[in-house]
Amino acid sequence: MTAAQRLEELYGRASKVLDAAEGEGKASLSLAAIRELRGLVELLAKISGELDERPVTVINLAESAEWVQLRGMIMAALAPHPDAAQAVVAAIEAGS
Repeated sequence: MTAAQRLEELYGRASKVLDAAEGEGKASLSLAAIRELRGLVELLAKISGELDERPVTVINLAESAEWVQLRGMIMAALAPHPDAAQAVVAAIEAGS
């Protein structure tokens, strides 16, 4: 049995406890079951990949010093070839 299957089984059992607690009007037991279910849902989401908490890094290349330097070098190399320079600029602008 996989971890996800075991968690699904626990979820089913905790759901039954919640249903019984609500049926009997046991608020504190209901809240405890809800907390457990929430934790199980979160763990299942992590295991399945639905919840990805890894940090995301966004790099803005248009503002990086390396790109600015490279762009200058490309444009300097293309200076003797104005048609090619225009084609490169158009391609870069079309891609952004």
